[in-house]
Amino acid sequence: MSRRRAPDFAEALVGLRLWYFGQGEPELRSLGDRPPWPAGRAAVAVCYHLPSRMNQGEYRDFQPHPAPQRRCGCGIYALKAQEAVCELRRSYAHRWSAAAALATFVSGEVSLWGKLIEHEGGYRAEYAYPRRILVPRSYRGFVHADDRRTIRRVDADEAAALIAERYGIEAEVG
Repeated sequence: MSRRRAPDFAEALVGLRLWYFGQGEPELRSLGDRPPWPAGRAAVAVCYHLPSRMNQGEYRDFQPHPAPQRRCGCGIYALKAQEAVCELRRSYAHRWSAAAALATFVSGEVSLWGKLIEHEGGYRAEYAYPRRILVPRSYRGFVHADDRRTIRRVDADEAAALIAERYGIEAEVG
């Protein structure tokens, strides 16, 4: 795993996350509309809170900056408690239940380092990498087939194997 500088702590801080997996490419994706998590190297936080014509007053003093920053919502998010991950999963499953009939969520631990901002329920980090993934037994997703023009169904066991192989981490079904 490459990084731009040494962690601020002797060891990376461990947080909890929820990802999408198996919606075409065999890669982890954050719940927001962001690029996939890179394999073999750290995810690097980027500030996406850019001004728009709709809310220029709110962002009149906006300056591009490295993420995370205290006065902004940027950074790579992680939660402290498993209950919060379960609640987030229920929230997203309910919100998108009509559009996403398949259970494509996986959860797990994420290593966080670099600049860290702690909040009551979690953290925002400068760098992160998945540490351990749990694929629910009810998981059902799709990934591209070898010909890349079709997709094929993936069950929990295969999803765990694909994640472990791609990211070089422990992934299990549970």
